[in-house]
Amino acid sequence: MTKMPIKNKIRVFFGGNFSPYQIIDKVIKNIGKHKSDIDNYIFHFFGYQRNKMPFLLKLIQKNKIQDSVHLNPPIQRNKLFRQLERSHIVLVSISGLKNPKIYDYAIPLKFYEALAFSKPILLYGGTKASKKALKKDQVGLICTDRDNIFKKLNQISQNYNSYHQNCAKTKYLRKEEAIKLDKIILNLAQ
Repeated sequence: MTKMPIKNKIRVFFGGNFSPYQIIDKVIKNIGKHKSDIDNYIFHFFGYQRNKMPFLLKLIQKNKIQDSVHLNPPIQRNKLFRQLERSHIVLVSISGLKNPKIYDYAIPLKFYEALAFSKPILLYGGTKASKKALKKDQVGLICTDRDNIFKKLNQISQNYNSYHQNCAKTKYLRKEEAIKLDKIILNLAQ
């Protein structure tokens, strides 16, 4: 069993938007429910949804986890990649909500970005396709509302090198390719 090399707290990263499909509110509630285990972790969530931001901030304050859970406004993708690179574990949260069949085959881009940077994944919720890819490549763990999020994070950190190496072995985009793809998309958008 190989532990993750950390100096301070384990950084958990989320980069996306705070839409209902991202179920960030459920993640925050799970963190709050098990906050006695929060000491080794710091969460950085980058994203935005104007009408959801006040609710999420109140939820963080209500659960008294504002020292460890940070909501950040969206930033440019190249800066987002730097934050991802500095993180230890990537949180990928997704739910099909009322239309699970529509989302059965969806795998969020942040899942592939985590693999591109060889970062272990904590898949919160998940779709059939994302769960299958996670299990097939053994690049992280699945967490549900019933789980203690910190038990899952501890399992990932205790086996960090194994998950990290499995991420690096996947045949998906690598870091350099993800950055190139982002530049191509930006040029097309102009």
